[in-house]
Amino acid sequence: MGIIDKFRLDGKVAWITGASYGLGLAYAEAFAEVGAKIVFNDINQELVDRGLAAYKEKGIDAYGAVCDVTNEEQVNAFVKDVEEKIGTIDILVNNAGIIKRIPMIEMTKAQWDQVINVDLTGPFICSKAVLPRMIEKRSGKIINACSMMSELGRETVSAYAAAKGGLKMLTKNICSEYGQYNIQCNAIGPGYIATSRTARCIRLTASSDPKHRRRDGARQKICRDWLFSLLLRLRISSMDRLFISTAVSSLISARILRSLMSRSSQMCRKKSMSMLLTSNSI
Repeated sequence: MGIIDKFRLDGKVAWITGASYGLGLAYAEAFAEVGAKIVFNDINQELVDRGLAAYKEKGIDAYGAVCDVTNEEQVNAFVKDVEEKIGTIDILVNNAGIIKRIPMIEMTKAQWDQVINVDLTGPFICSKAVLPRMIEKRSGKIINACSMMSELGRETVSAYAAAKGGLKMLTKNICSEYGQYNIQCNAIGPGYIATSRTARCIRLTASSDPKHRRRDGARQKICRDWLFSLLLRLRISSMDRLFISTAVSSLISARILRSLMSRSSQMCRKKSMSMLLTSNSI
């Protein structure tokens, strides 16, 4: 087997949660390019149909179904259905997630619970569902979407940051418990990526609404530069996930692959960036 062959995923079944559009769709496309069979779920039939149409347009034969990642019964039924129709899941990408940009003192407990349930409990439920068969096969890859918020706090995203911080530790715990079965669990911790969800951040930065404007014009410019400088290409993040799904990464586990921030970001958050840049990463 040549070195390039080690990056192939021929015959492997990759489940990307919430992959009807956006990042999940981009990740699935990268996996499909190297031979993986794609399965995905989403919260309702409209989104699933949207995803199936997108995959068909790209020439990808994907399997999609409605499944709420916070509902353990639905997740178990989805995994059983995939095993019967497609095959045992070899790769799980816990991509599904939500964010609510609300100041902490204005956030209700119901809003907090929703973010925690989708962004942290969901990956727990999905990972729990695929681990037994991975243990049987003595092989498996689990990839979690952590975000840079698993390392850095930021205003208005208390629930999201808490969930992603918890997901970072769940990543390490899965590795600790199940690494002995040749199961690798890693995570991606990127900065901002240009999607429909992050577009709102850019609009708010340039907004004329006093509620969203910085009182200090200089600080607002730094913030705007920081946001734009962190709009990473989807392809970079997709290739990170692809790498830790292949045989080449079999000795890598419990790691958070992080993207470096811009100089203006370092100026704005010097202390936080110092912590990030000196931590163990690959």
